[in-house]
Amino acid sequence: MRIQQLVHYFKDCYQADQREATVWNLFDKKIEHKNVTDKQEQLLNQNLPQEYIPLDKAQHIEKELQLYQREKSLYYFAFFVTGHNPNEHIGPRKLCAPLLYYPAELVKKKEDYYVKIDFSKQQVNYPLLAMLNQPDHNVEEIFKQIPQEAITFTEAKELTDVLKKYWTEVNFEEMYRYPEDLLTEEALKKLIKSKILRLVPASAAGVMMSSNTTRGVINELGLIGNSDQFSSALKALFGEAPPAHYPPPKPSLVPSVLSKAQKKVLAMAQCHPLSIVVGPPGTGKTYTIAALATDHLTRGESVLIASQMNHAVDVVGDKIEQQLGFKNGVIRGGKSQYMKDLKLYIKNILSGIGIPDPGQVPEAKKKYQQMGNRLQTIEQEIQALEVLFDQRVNEEIKWGNFIAANNQAKNLIKRWIVNFKTNRIRNKSTERPIHWELVSKLEGLLAQRTKLLKEYIHLGYQLKLVDVIRFKRKDLSNFLKAIKARKGHKQAQLFDSIDFDTILSTFPIWLVNLSDVSNVLPLRQDMFDVAIIDEASQCDIASCLAILQRAKRVVIVGDPSQLRHVSFLSEARQNFLRKQHHLDNETVFDLDYRNQSVLDAVNGSIETQDAITFLDEHYRSLPEIINFSNKFFYQNRLNLMTQTPHNERVKSLQLLTNEGERSPKGYNEGESEMIIARIKKTVENEQILSKDICHSIGVLSPFRAQVDYLTKRISEEISLASLKKHNLMVGTAHSFQGEERDMMFISFVVDQHSASGSFVHINKEDLFNVAITRARAKQFVVTSAAPQELKNQTLLKQYLSYVVDEEKNFSRNYDPSGAHCTFADEVETALQSLKYHCFRSYPIAGLDIDIVVQDKHKTMGINLIGFPGIYENAFTLERYKILSRAGVPIVPLPYLTWKYDQAKCIEVIEATLRKLK
Repeated sequence: MRIQQLVHYFKDCYQADQREATVWNLFDKKIEHKNVTDKQEQLLNQNLPQEYIPLDKAQHIEKELQLYQREKSLYYFAFFVTGHNPNEHIGPRKLCAPLLYYPAELVKKKEDYYVKIDFSKQQVNYPLLAMLNQPDHNVEEIFKQIPQEAITFTEAKELTDVLKKYWTEVNFEEMYRYPEDLLTEEALKKLIKSKILRLVPASAAGVMMSSNTTRGVINELGLIGNSDQFSSALKALFGEAPPAHYPPPKPSLVPSVLSKAQKKVLAMAQCHPLSIVVGPPGTGKTYTIAALATDHLTRGESVLIASQMNHAVDVVGDKIEQQLGFKNGVIRGGKSQYMKDLKLYIKNILSGIGIPDPGQVPEAKKKYQQMGNRLQTIEQEIQALEVLFDQRVNEEIKWGNFIAANNQAKNLIKRWIVNFKTNRIRNKSTERPIHWELVSKLEGLLAQRTKLLKEYIHLGYQLKLVDVIRFKRKDLSNFLKAIKARKGHKQAQLFDSIDFDTILSTFPIWLVNLSDVSNVLPLRQDMFDVAIIDEASQCDIASCLAILQRAKRVVIVGDPSQLRHVSFLSEARQNFLRKQHHLDNETVFDLDYRNQSVLDAVNGSIETQDAITFLDEHYRSLPEIINFSNKFFYQNRLNLMTQTPHNERVKSLQLLTNEGERSPKGYNEGESEMIIARIKKTVENEQILSKDICHSIGVLSPFRAQVDYLTKRISEEISLASLKKHNLMVGTAHSFQGEERDMMFISFVVDQHSASGSFVHINKEDLFNVAITRARAKQFVVTSAAPQELKNQTLLKQYLSYVVDEEKNFSRNYDPSGAHCTFADEVETALQSLKYHCFRSYPIAGLDIDIVVQDKHKTMGINLIGFPGIYENAFTLERYKILSRAGVPIVPLPYLTWKYDQAKCIEVIEATLRKLK
C-alpha cells in the first residue's frame, strides 16, 4: 500500500509540474519566430511531407537553433483553444493554447527551407485537457482517442465528436473548416479576446524551450500506482527490499581496458538492486556505461539505458557501437528515423538478410566454440605473463640491490666473489625476458583479446538471431507489427501477445529518452536484467520510476556536485499533495520531488557503500582548467590523465577583464563585445581549416539575460556557416551540463556594484562547478569585477584569484625536489644528450612517473626498476594499461639491462617515441 501511495504522490507532483510549464498562448513571448500556416493544412493530413517556410524566418530559426542547441527546439502547433479561460486557478486569463504539438525539423533544399514534423513524438497539451475536462471524466479516455498519425478531415471530425462529450463549455463550429480553411494569425488574435471558448483549426511553427512528452510518463505512473507487483529496484528505492544476499560477480568480458573503479562498476551492477556511479566532469562516464552494457550483453543479459537528454543517450549509443564493432543489437528508441531503421532491420532479419544461412550454421557454431577456447587461452597467457612480470621485478630488485651494495668492494677476495656472482646474475638476466618485452607481449595479447572478443560477441549475436528465426519467428513478426501500429490500443494488444524474452534476446541493448520509453516498450516488471540512468542529477524522481519498474537492477550514473533538474512546482503545492496522499508522517523516504533528483533519492536509499563507485580518472580538460574544480569540489581525488609536461606548458586558462557594467535588464554589453571580438578572431584565424580540426566554441553565462543578449549579438555578427563550422553554442550552465567544447568563454556579468542576489546565484556550487568544467583546451574567464573588489569566501573571488595566480606562475620551472637517484641521473644524462626533455617524478594520472620523456608534443614514461632507492619498485600492470589508454606509454627499464646494454635501452625508448603520433 505504501509504495502505491508514493507512486501516486510522485505522479501528481509530476503532473502539476508539467502544468506550470505548458503552452497557454501561441502569442506569448516564449514562442519565438512564429509562422502561422495560411489557408490549407498540408502537414498534419500528410498531403505533403514538408511545408514551405519563408526564407527570412527560416534563417532566423536556423541561427536560433544552432546557438541554443540544448535549450530550444522547433515545434509545429495544431488545433487551438481560444477565448476567455473559465478556470481561475489554472492558466492565464486569455487563451490561444494548442491542443497538439509536434517536434519539427527545418529542412533546407537548395535555397528554400521547409518544416517537417515527427508524428511519433506527438505531444498532447495535458494541462489544457485537464483544465477543460469535467471532474467526473477521466482525461486518459480522451488521450486514447486522439489520433497519433495523419489527421485528415475524418480524424478531425472524430476528434471533435470525442471532445464534445468532455468539453461541454467549448464551441466546435470552426473545426469543420479543417483542413481546407485554416484560421489566419489575425483571426486567432481576435478570438483570444472573445469570452466564448472555441476549438479552432489553425497551425503554426515556432521555436520554444525544448519540451518532453509527458503523456506516457503520467500514464505509466498511474499503472504502477494501481499495481501490487513491484521490481526489486523499486522496492529498494522506497525502503521495502528484503535483506540482500549478493552472489559473487562473474568475470567480465569487455573488449576494452578498464580501470579499477570501472571494474568495480561492472561487478556491483551484477548483484545490487540499486547502485551509483559518481562521475565528475570528464571522467569517462560514457565509456563506463558502454562497458557495462557490453559486459551484460556478453553474458546474455538485457540492458535498458535512459536519460532525460537525447544528447546523452546518443553519445552512449555511439560508444557502445564503437566498443562492439557492430550496430545491430543496439536499439535507439524514440526518434522517427531510429524507428524506421529498426523496422527495416527486423524486416531484413525476417527475410533472412544479414544472418547466417542454415547451411553455414554448423560451421559458425564450430568457429564460435574455437573463438571461446582461444579467448580462454589468451586469458591464461595474460595471467601467466602477470605472474612472470612480478617474478622478474622481484629478481631485478634483489640483483640490483646486490650489485649496488657491492659495487665498491676493496678486499681482493671479496671483489672476486662479487665479480663471480655478478657474472652469474648477468648471465641469468640475459637468459630471462626483459621487462619491456613482457609488457610488449602483454599489450599484444590485450590487442588480440579485444579484436577476438568483438568478433566473438558479433558471431554469438548472429547465432542467437538464427535461433530466434528458427524457433520464435512469430514473436519477432508481431513485434514489427506492434511498432508499426498507428493506434495505441492495437500496439498494446500486440505487445501482450509477444514473449519479450525473444525480443530482448534479439535486441539486448535499448537506449531511450525517459519521456519516450512508453512509446517504445511495454511496462513490464523486471523486463530487463539491468537499467542504467545517465545524467541522473538532472532526472526527476517521477520520470524514472517506470525505468526502475522495468528492471531487476538499476545503476544510477551522475554527479551530486552538478546541477539538478529544474522544477516549476511550488513548495506550497508539493506540501498540499503530500497531505492529500496522507504522507505527512513519511520518514523513511524523502518526498521532495521539487529539489531532489533520482540520484539524491537513490543515494538516500542505498544501505552499503559497496554499491557506490567514484570514477577518479579525468580525461577531458587540460590541468589548469580542471585543477580548481578538483580541489574545491572533489578534494583532489581526480587523477588527471591530461597532465603531461607538454600540456603543462600550454596556456589554457586566461582572465579577460574589462570595465563593463551589468545593465538594469541584466546583461553586460562590455563583456559581450569582448567575447564576440575573440570569437570573430578565432573564426578568421581558422577560416582555412576544415570543420573536423577547427575549435568548437561555447559561450556560457550564469544569467539568462546575458545568454539572450549574447545570442542576439552573435547572430548579428557571425554567419550561420561559421556558427555550424565551430559548433558554436550559447547557454547557461543548465544548457551545458553534459556538453564540452574545445574553447569556452565564461561571462560572469556582475560588477562591483551588482546586487548581492546576483552573487548568491553565481556562488551556487553545482552551477559554478558545471560552468568552469566544460572546456577541453582553452578557457577564457570574462569578468567586470577584479578579485580584490569581491567579498571573501565567495566562489567567484576564489576562482578569479586562482586564475590570476595561474597566470603569474605559468612560466614556473619544474622542480622534482627530493628525487635524487644515480640510476635516474644516468638515464636522464643519456637522453638529454640526444636532445630529449626529461622530467623526473612527474605526476600523470595520480602516479609519479619516474622519468617522463618529451619529444616535441610526444610524451612517454620510464619506470626504473631494481636500483635501490625511491625508484626501485615497478608499477602494477594495471597502471601500464591505463596510462597506455591515456596516450602515455610506459617503458619498464631494469637496472641490470641499463648497466650492461645502454644502447639497447636507448633504442627501445626511441622506438616507443617513434610509434607515437
